[in-house]
Amino acid sequence: MATCVFCGNPTEVYNDRVPVCLDCDKHRQRPPDTKSMTTTDRVRQVLQDEVTAAKQRLDVSTAKFDEVIQDIPSGIPHSDGAQRIWNVSRAHALARGDLMTAIRRLNAFVVHGTIPEDLK
Repeated sequence: MATCVFCGNPTEVYNDRVPVCLDCDKHRQRPPDTKSMTTTDRVRQVLQDEVTAAKQRLDVSTAKFDEVIQDIPSGIPHSDGAQRIWNVSRAHALARGDLMTAIRRLNAFVVHGTIPEDLK
């Protein structure tokens, strides 16, 4: 069972692939109403939300990676231990890549005014 990224309680609820308990999800700040926003504000908000979600996924994968590494008792892991390390390493690398992509998209919009194709 996963743990909530905000309070650490066990949860089976996911919001944008990030484990969040029901209490924390209720009290989280809701995004602003996008109908009253200009296109520029809406795009900026979407890109910032992507960065936030990617950061949360990276934090979760970091915690899982640390958990697996601490679970291996010796310096020479068993064959399944090596596979577990490879699996969490790959998930961590993907989460880090997602965060870098989200940051690049936000920077391109803020610096150059480039709106990503999927948000036009």
